[in-house]
Amino acid sequence: MDRLKHQSHTQVRRVAFVLTALSFALTTLAAHASASAEPWVSTKTKAFHESSIARVAGDAKPTSTATAITEKVSITVALKPHNEAQLDQQVAFTQSGGARQFLTPEQFANNYGATQQDIAKVIAHLRKAGYSDITVSPNRLFITATGTAAGVKNAFNTTLKGYQKAGRNVYVNTSDAQVPKSLSNIVDGVLGLQTAVTAHTYHHVVSNAAVAKASASQVAADVIKPNTTTPVVGLHDPLDFGIIYGNTPNYLYQAWRTTVGVISWGNVDDVAADLNLLTTQHNLAQIPVTVVNVGTASHTVNDLEWQLDSQAIVGASGGLVKGIIFYNASDIPTNNNILLAMNKVVTDNKVKVVNMSFGEPEGDETYRNAENVIFKQGVLQGITFSASAGDAGAYEDAGGAPVSHTSVSLPATSPYVVSVGGTELSTIGATTYASETTWNEGLSWDQNLGANRIWSTGGGNSAYEPAPSWQPSSLTGSTYRAIPDIAFDASGASGAIIYYHGSQYGVGGTSLASPIFVGLWSRIESGHNNALGFPITNFYKYFPTATTAGLHDVTTGNNGYTGYPSFAAKKGWDATTGFGSFNDLSLYHYVGSQPTWQ
Repeated sequence: MDRLKHQSHTQVRRVAFVLTALSFALTTLAAHASASAEPWVSTKTKAFHESSIARVAGDAKPTSTATAITEKVSITVALKPHNEAQLDQQVAFTQSGGARQFLTPEQFANNYGATQQDIAKVIAHLRKAGYSDITVSPNRLFITATGTAAGVKNAFNTTLKGYQKAGRNVYVNTSDAQVPKSLSNIVDGVLGLQTAVTAHTYHHVVSNAAVAKASASQVAADVIKPNTTTPVVGLHDPLDFGIIYGNTPNYLYQAWRTTVGVISWGNVDDVAADLNLLTTQHNLAQIPVTVVNVGTASHTVNDLEWQLDSQAIVGASGGLVKGIIFYNASDIPTNNNILLAMNKVVTDNKVKVVNMSFGEPEGDETYRNAENVIFKQGVLQGITFSASAGDAGAYEDAGGAPVSHTSVSLPATSPYVVSVGGTELSTIGATTYASETTWNEGLSWDQNLGANRIWSTGGGNSAYEPAPSWQPSSLTGSTYRAIPDIAFDASGASGAIIYYHGSQYGVGGTSLASPIFVGLWSRIESGHNNALGFPITNFYKYFPTATTAGLHDVTTGNNGYTGYPSFAAKKGWDATTGFGSFNDLSLYHYVGSQPTWQ
């Protein structure tokens, strides 16, 4: 009987254990079911439509119905800043000249980076979807990870579709990138889900053959003769710009205190050697050049752009900057790759002025928001970003082919970036300023575009960025951000002679104009102990009435083609050349005379 009792109690305990385990299992399944049933919420990353592919890739054809699920897909999750309203208030306060002390990267991260708890939630979601190599940026604004197209489906509820564009395989997301509702207040968007749209540089090689090297004798024949006594248009040595726009011998006034940055991509191995050819030619000290490669992909593609940037910066700086740091993205300048290079600038906090001689149509909201947060951090840390306004005239979206509507490019449209347009420069001799007009070389055939396109300064009104408070609509005629802010030489007829792989080229484009500004502003920064912040708010505050700031108001020309909408130069600010160019020495003294100029 006792034995039967013992067996009965044992059976009861076993049944109880089974029931408890079953209850736990059902509870767990219910929890998982609840998690999987959590509604998806769209982020700022929208579907990439077929019409967009046709526009950016011409006759691009799908390579398959979907990208292979094993293909590597590197993504960056853009997080919403913590205390974003406070961030915007502090940026506005700093831009107005109210802040006399800049933040450190650590202070920015502590004040405005995503919280550790929120970051942990996103990381857990990515790991569950199969992502690896997960890294959080030092400012806690971005999370990078590596996965597959299957991981994209699991993490963001969208699929990728493959295309061929200009001989390379690209992919795009077929629907909005989404996240579970519990992450919707943390995640702003996802970069890396499309590789079809890439940035392009804004230089224009002006040798007889667009790609062929110009011999030194060919280029030298176009150089302005030093004894000319009437205004002429001709190519310039980069060191000329420091005198033309500086009105003083270069050696008297240089940017020796200021380190500048350049956002680049691909192979920049020969940039320092070519820069040394320029400085040696003028018996100048060699400029320290540092390359910070960003991203794990290859850095093999060559581009004349980076030689142009560095040599124009050094020339306009008077022949000396403290150093140049290239923040160098991987070969393909996708939004994801470029963004990581931009972010490295602000988290490193080693440069004072940054050149960006590239752009793209401004429609990608995730990219636009993400880069704006980076540029806001730059404002708070006292870093000035400068961007070329473009070489497609008023028709950025169409690649310069005249169309019935106007468009502009980012990053130049960001209200936290100096937008630099282009002029054609006339001088007396090689180095005495005479005048400028709006840069517009008219239409010519573009083999890559397969159409006639215009070569002219970018300019116009953003379709997305509201006008900042410091850019009144009474001045621009628009309630949206209007560009450019200022302008410098960009014409192929009056461009720069630079070294590229040891040979000389004549080059124009707003890719020349922006680094000229960077070099000039670096001189002013050095003269003020690198204490100046974002300058454009003060440009709009003072330039409309300034009489001693050394402004060269450009009042002739336009950035369009007959019969199509565009913008024309006029007295004061306009959407072709902004406030025009300036005499650097005059502006340096003007800044020092204004106690409220930060």
